[in-house]
Amino acid sequence: MFEYPKYIRNSYGISFVRQLSIRRYANQFEDLLKGNYSQPHIISVPDDLNPEVPRMIFDSQHGFSQIIISQINVTLNVTYSPDWQENISNGKNYLLNRIPTLFDLLEKLEDTKPCFSGIVTLVHLPVLGNESTFIDYLSKLSLGQRDISNLYDVHLKTAEVYSNRFFSNLTIKNYRLWKFDAGPQVLPRLSHKKVFEQGIEIIGDFNDRYMYNENSSYFTDPGAVEEIITTGLEEVHKTIEKVKGLQL
Repeated sequence: MFEYPKYIRNSYGISFVRQLSIRRYANQFEDLLKGNYSQPHIISVPDDLNPEVPRMIFDSQHGFSQIIISQINVTLNVTYSPDWQENISNGKNYLLNRIPTLFDLLEKLEDTKPCFSGIVTLVHLPVLGNESTFIDYLSKLSLGQRDISNLYDVHLKTAEVYSNRFFSNLTIKNYRLWKFDAGPQVLPRLSHKKVFEQGIEIIGDFNDRYMYNENSSYFTDPGAVEEIITTGLEEVHKTIEKVKGLQL
C-alpha cells in the first residue's frame, strides 16, 4: 500500500528579540555568506510592518536552499532533490554543516541572543490504491464513529513535551498532487481525475521553546543543534513507521 517515504524539505529556524533595523546588516551578512549564497534579495517593506515578514533572502549557489531573515528569526530552508528525498542522512549532514552559519549571522547583531530554535520536517508517504481507504482510517482516529462518508481532507495534530525540554509537534494529514498543463488558465480545476500522487503527509516541528518558556536563564545555542536535529528526525521516523503499520 505505502511507497517509500520522501523527505521533501527541512527548515531550521532561530528566533530572537525583534531587530527593527536588521536590513542595515545586509552587507555584513552578505560578506559572511559569500561563496555559498548569492547577493540578498532585499524586501522593501516599512520597518514597523509585521516583524515576521522577510526582510532579506539569500539563495544558495546550488539552488536547493535559502536563508530567510526577518526582524525576529533567521531560517535555513532546504528543498531536497529527488536523489536526496529517500536518504535523509544527506539532509541531516547538510543541516549540521550549514546551521552554525545562522548563529554566526546573529553574532553580527548588537545585544542580541538567540532565544530558541528548532527543525521542521516535511515528509510525503505516497499511497497506492483507493484514497478513501486511508482517509477513512485517519478520520476514525480523530472523529470516532461520526458519519465520515463525505470527508475530503483530514488533519491530525498533536503537541507534546519531550524530555521536559522540547516541544514535539506532529501533524498527519492526507495530501494530493496535480500536474497542470501550461496555459493561460487563471484558476485550475483540481479534479480527482488529474491527481498523479496521493498519500499521507507528516510534518514534524521539534524545538527547544519549552525550555526557553520555563527556564528564565535558558537561551538556545549551537550546542543544542545536533540534539534538536537528531531527535526531531527520529520523532518523524517513528511517526512514519506508525503510519506504515496502519491496517489500511
